[in-house]
Amino acid sequence: MITKWWKRTVQQLLGNAFADIAYGYDVSLKSTNGTVYYASGYAPSQRYTSLTTNAQSAGISVGTGDTAATDEDYILENTITTGLSMTSTTVKSMQNNLPSVTLNCVFSNTTASDIIIKEIGYKYNLWVANAVGGTAGGNRIFLLDRTVLSTPLTVPARGNAALLYTLKTEYTM
Repeated sequence: MITKWWKRTVQQLLGNAFADIAYGYDVSLKSTNGTVYYASGYAPSQRYTSLTTNAQSAGISVGTGDTAATDEDYILENTITTGLSMTSTTVKSMQNNLPSVTLNCVFSNTTASDIIIKEIGYKYNLWVANAVGGTAGGNRIFLLDRTVLSTPLTVPARGNAALLYTLKTEYTM
């Protein structure tokens, strides 16, 4: 589910498109460490398509949480921190005038036990201000999507499993 933090980031992009400085609008965002910042400036141009086992690093994370996703989520319920690696390919598309990105994720289990993935999240590095109206700030990591899988993915011991992870917007262009 696309989080409130992503929706709020989208809200402020137009205003900053015409600003000479990164200005902290009254659009609060909660980072992966629970701290509140204020949307400011543009997101960095990096693409984060690799697996991260650190709950507060940009990229794709997976976990074992199965509580329903809400737009208030700012971290995964229970990030898997060991035993997995991942490769991914990215396909960008437009369907019915709606942009989407699909990541074909192939997970490799390096342990002697099965690993069950129940949730996946996408975290991104955004420039934010420290206060409303502030021009000082920095880059912080935000969870832009958390999806609880309708069917958990089992990555067999010392084996692989694939998952298609699609991020899409509901905003028409």
